[in-house]
Amino acid sequence: MAVYVTKTAFISVGGTDLTAYVKQLTFDMGNEEVDATAMTNNTRIYLPGLKTASLTIDFLQNMTGATVDSTLGPLIGGAAAAIIVRGTNAAVGPNNPQYAGSMILSSYTPVGGNVGEMATAKATFKPAGDITRTAS
Repeated sequence: MAVYVTKTAFISVGGTDLTAYVKQLTFDMGNEEVDATAMTNNTRIYLPGLKTASLTIDFLQNMTGATVDSTLGPLIGGAAAAIIVRGTNAAVGPNNPQYAGSMILSSYTPVGGNVGEMATAKATFKPAGDITRTAS
């Protein structure tokens, strides 16, 4: 089994590589559950419904140049952005699939942190279209 330590995940938002500012990210994919139980079933039966996805990122905040705030700030209430996520910054392949799609920024906390600590920002994205998985 090939396991790895998360050290080099890749994240691009609207074509801007924000990897250097990522403290933590969570990319969730799933599907809604549709109840398909009939009167003749003794057990509740479910079928997969619509796919679901969300991306939550904790950033080390940077408000200068083409970095975190200048990339994310304009996305609140704006158009969807192209999002690319990979487990590592290596090339896309069977051992490093890429997840990509158009997503809206559903929440953004541009200023956060305790006194004497790194300034942080938190962003949550939701799909504005299908998310694709590429492994080659």
